Amino acid sequence: MKQIFAFLFVLFAASTVFAANPSACDTTVLIVRHAEASSGSDDPELTEKGIARAARLAEVAKDAGVTVAYVTHLRRTRDTVMPLVETSDAKLIEVAVDRVAIKEQTIALGKRILAEHAGQTVLVAGHSNTVPMLLEALGANAVPEIAHDEHDRLYVVIVREGAPVRVIAARY
Repeated sequence: MKQIFAFLFVLFAASTVFAANPSACDTTVLIVRHAEASSGSDDPELTEKGIARAARLAEVAKDAGVTVAYVTHLRRTRDTVMPLVETSDAKLIEVAVDRVAIKEQTIALGKRILAEHAGQTVLVAGHSNTVPMLLEALGANAVPEIAHDEHDRLYVVIVREGAPVRVIAARY
């Protein structure tokens, strides 16, 4: 619970500073790995724990001003962001992921976010392999791999024109 409040404080403080100087922050991207999903299927549903985590994400991000949420074509990413999308004005955008071209597609997504959503707050639900790639595509330094059983990381990427990319790593 303390982690949620700490994250909300950081997000509020950042939004207050940037509201006073809108040119200071071009784009804010919230990046998560999908919530816990069942096994035994190529496109599994979220488990009860995953459903609870998706609800927690909606609670944590409800005041972040998310305008768009990107997900892959797989159910577990969509289901992770749906509680937020259903309770906000955020638009859901699905992108296909092909294992052969995954790196190129992830880099293209990073470029798309920066080009099409400057000045907005974007939420992305990805996978253990795409989250680090997307962070790097947005200009962040290399990040550690995400363990198979790790679903609680939340990265806040702040891209400011003329400034280094800032990454806040939190848990929810």
